[in-house]
Amino acid sequence: MRIWLYDEYNWPSGTCGGFLLRDKPWVRNVVLGGKMLKIRKGESIDVDFEGDVLLVKAVLENGKAKDIDDYSIKENSKGRRILWENNLDQDCTFIIFAKGVTKGVLPSCTGSSWTWDQQGYLNTLDPRAVKAFLDYIYEEYAKRFGSYFGSLIPGVFTDEPCLSLESAKEGEACLPFTHGLFEIFRKRKGYDLRDKLHELIFDLGDYLKVRYDYWSLVTEVFSESYSKQIRDWCDRHHLNYTGHFLEDETLYESTRYSGDVYQSAKWMHIPGMDLLRKSTSYSEQKNLPSSKDLRLLNITAKLTSSTAVHNGSRRVLCEAFGLTGWDLTMEDMKRITDWLCALGINLREC
Repeated sequence: MRIWLYDEYNWPSGTCGGFLLRDKPWVRNVVLGGKMLKIRKGESIDVDFEGDVLLVKAVLENGKAKDIDDYSIKENSKGRRILWENNLDQDCTFIIFAKGVTKGVLPSCTGSSWTWDQQGYLNTLDPRAVKAFLDYIYEEYAKRFGSYFGSLIPGVFTDEPCLSLESAKEGEACLPFTHGLFEIFRKRKGYDLRDKLHELIFDLGDYLKVRYDYWSLVTEVFSESYSKQIRDWCDRHHLNYTGHFLEDETLYESTRYSGDVYQSAKWMHIPGMDLLRKSTSYSEQKNLPSSKDLRLLNITAKLTSSTAVHNGSRRVLCEAFGLTGWDLTMEDMKRITDWLCALGINLREC
């Protein structure tokens, strides 16, 4: 028997069970939060927001955006509020973008006697934060079990890392961000993103180019900061790097949480995916949203096995049979395994 390392208490990887976020608050995941409110001419708004203001604009009825600088900010015990009166000659949509941190308690920070429901997630776009994660988990494994690396211990599994986990409510936006992203964007893309943040939401200006440039950049930064850094560490320690990324079941969710997931998966010695419950692409669609169309699982599996083909990897992994319940039968396992093998998956983690 050989033993594989798991780099987290639960998923998603990056919190060290909450200890890293508690001990080093600067590593917490950063998000670009936006709020949009329709305001009639002459009306005022008084709305709460969190973080540091990056942009305030009004989208006019003619589709053009106007800078707003006559707003005020107030702070109280409940947080920060922005106040503005629409003195324009028309109705508009008021937009504010601010830089904040991810909140909420993840499975990796709760559910045991030694966790305390630490809020937040790792800033996976910051190589320094990812290095801190490696120091807490990977280096500790090396100290304790390094003599077994490459033999009894062949590799390490990372579980569902992502760009960001914050979700947006109706009338809001929540996008991946990190410290210094504006500077990185200007250096690699050649123009200033800050003044075009509204084009990430509204179909204004050269919005198609802005969105493509933005998502391609955060994909690159995520890939370089997280996945490549882990690959380099594993190469130095004679370990195989494997795992899978959050919500990799559909292209929509995969883009939201990983950008172009191939750019991160390409660094894995053994590219991976997960297939929870008993479903395959041939299963009946029951009580699932359209974004979870089971037919799209074909794409998930082929994207993973195609990554291996492009990289020259002999093995392709799937985390299988999870959340199947106690009524899982050998027939179910055979059906799922046959489906995975047909799509190029030849290694299962159960």
